[in-house]
Amino acid sequence: MLLTTEVAEEFRKIFKVTEMEIKNGVDELQALEIGKKAVREDLGKELADCLAYLCKLANYFNYDLEENRGNYLF
Repeated sequence: MLLTTEVAEEFRKIFKVTEMEIKNGVDELQALEIGKKAVREDLGKELADCLAYLCKLANYFNYDLEENRGNYLF
């Protein structure tokens, strides 16, 4: 749940800023870019938190992420 909460709020911010910009007459693609720029720094922090949670989960189960990384690459 923490993983989705970390990133979901940033997506909400992107959509809110984008919607506001569109209402102000900005083109949709341009509005989306403005929204993305508005959350870029915070999103990086939230993604880092997600990575930390995943590492903690792997450690809790004594799961070696590096050893098993090849099994899930696309």
